Amino acid sequence: MVIRKVKNSISSKLRHKKFEFLFCDDFETLLDIGVWTKQPEPHPQENLLEKLEVKNTIIIAVGLDNMVLFKKKYPHVLSIQADGTMLPLKNRSVDISIANAVLEHIGNGNTLFFIREMIRVSKKYLFLSVPDRLCLFEVHSNLPFLHWFPIWRKLFCLLGKQFWADPENLQLYSKKKLKRMLKLADPHIKWKIQRQYFGPFPVSLLIKGFINP
Repeated sequence: MVIRKVKNSISSKLRHKKFEFLFCDDFETLLDIGVWTKQPEPHPQENLLEKLEVKNTIIIAVGLDNMVLFKKKYPHVLSIQADGTMLPLKNRSVDISIANAVLEHIGNGNTLFFIREMIRVSKKYLFLSVPDRLCLFEVHSNLPFLHWFPIWRKLFCLLGKQFWADPENLQLYSKKKLKRMLKLADPHIKWKIQRQYFGPFPVSLLIKGFINP
């Protein structure tokens, strides 16, 4: 319980910091892929982009599940129920596409499709964030250190975290692994990876991909 409270407090501060760039750029349309569609939301900062209501911007939210409750809570947002690997949008139809803490939940076979879809629909750039494998805690299971080991999935199973041990539910990313995957997704995109810290501790990896005009 204590670990969860500390994690939520840190997460709240970091999520706001993560999206500061939105208020320093000029864009009309923003695509948020992988929103939380159920109620109640598990964290006060869930669906933060929709709560911020970025001025003069049309926000389009994509979720896997039924969007009825989401639409009621965020009537100012255009809502689409869809798979992020098959977005029902035209090429270059949004200025920016964002997937915050989503990529790590996509199975290995679909990660490249997901990133390429974000590239396809974006005019300016795409933004992704994932937990950094160097983080002291694995943020989904709340287990410390074990995710650093090659046999982390076996260790998670031994501790009753079978759901997070499943490759279809959780992938861990290092900076090196991300660089390799992004290059495979599109070698012509200018990729920028930044490490986000809480004090001296690495927490997240923030990725921007700049679309060539």
